[in-house]
Amino acid sequence: MNQNGIDTTQPDQTKPRQTILVVDDDHDFAMAMAESLEIYGYTAKTANTAEDALAVATTLQPDGLLLDLRLGERNGLELLPALRRLFPDLVCIIVTGYPDMETAIGALRHRADDYFRKPFPPQDVCKVLDRCFRRIVAKRQGEAGRVRENFFGRLLVRRFSTLFVENESNLSGEKVLSRSILPGFFVAVDMMLGPERVEEYQKQCQDIVKRLSDGDRTRLSWDEYYSDPEAVKLALDAQIKMALHFREIDKRVIWLTTLINNHVGSVAHRPAGQAITPRDTITLLSFLFADLTAMLSTESGRRFVFRQYGQDTFARLASVADRFRPETVR
Repeated sequence: MNQNGIDTTQPDQTKPRQTILVVDDDHDFAMAMAESLEIYGYTAKTANTAEDALAVATTLQPDGLLLDLRLGERNGLELLPALRRLFPDLVCIIVTGYPDMETAIGALRHRADDYFRKPFPPQDVCKVLDRCFRRIVAKRQGEAGRVRENFFGRLLVRRFSTLFVENESNLSGEKVLSRSILPGFFVAVDMMLGPERVEEYQKQCQDIVKRLSDGDRTRLSWDEYYSDPEAVKLALDAQIKMALHFREIDKRVIWLTTLINNHVGSVAHRPAGQAITPRDTITLLSFLFADLTAMLSTESGRRFVFRQYGQDTFARLASVADRFRPETVR
């Protein structure tokens, strides 16, 4: 832990050395963050103004950007479109000391990849950067193999997989989704649950798969996996933790819609980049939270949630369940 409160331990020398540009008008914070990124295996440079950032980026050609939302009197997001034009695959993480849902949605509309509130552990930022760079590699190499190994992701997607159309060239029904939403959906899951929790869920899912298949995944029955009591319990736990992010439900729906659309191209009859609408997102969430909704529809389920999580959390979960109850959505 250095004098700026940033952890500079646990170096990782195994990853390729991508270059990260840290843009923050707080010189000490920018330098400390760059120092941490270097220790975690990145090459890092700093800039303290939007003008300096453009000049440094032109020479540096960064792979990633850590961008403060406020650069003196300027909004840091004003810098992002110019950098995106120069570097289309640039990974961007917004940092700010003044977070709210409006600024989070604004960051996503500018195609930021994630959003952190100061102060934060640098290892969390590094985990998000790693995930973003892995997604870029997976996209270039094809998503199929990555999705097949994402056992936790498959467990969640199973909840709304009936909404997918088999032939995505014939999207027509307003409650039919394209599989092109999945990259953005997985990004949203990472952001709501956090990298460490997602990794733990994935490990638990891998253990379930190993148990059910006796170590030979070719023998795995997906129906058995989806209905396994441990897997069902894990999915419900994830639903509860994600649902707690929906305090401002309407704004969070816009947030999720924007995030998903940031990670797709053109889809059939819809405008480029608009694979999903807010109405579609509400439908998706009604399926995703179906286990939670079902639990809170019974007296025993309500008592369990109340005892396990307390009155305030129970009230928030009940509000989410009421909003995304299937009969309400329809």
